[in-house]
Amino acid sequence: MLVTAGPVCMSAGAIAEALGLPSLTLSYHLKELSYAGLIEGHSQGRRVVYSANYSNMHALVDFLPEKLLCDSTGVEA
Repeated sequence: MLVTAGPVCMSAGAIAEALGLPSLTLSYHLKELSYAGLIEGHSQGRRVVYSANYSNMHALVDFLPEKLLCDSTGVEA
């Protein structure tokens, strides 16, 4: 959802409503994604808004095939 939102930040409440998730469940996942560097949270007054961290997402997408895809002998592809 944050990836397709582009540079627009979304509040946790808006994300929870759009996904139909309880706030506590979403808060846990947002915290983990933020800790991993895949999203960023910014304070706007009393609320926190989130946006995707595209450079870290691109790095992850580049990392996965290089490091995790191996043939049956265990040799990297």
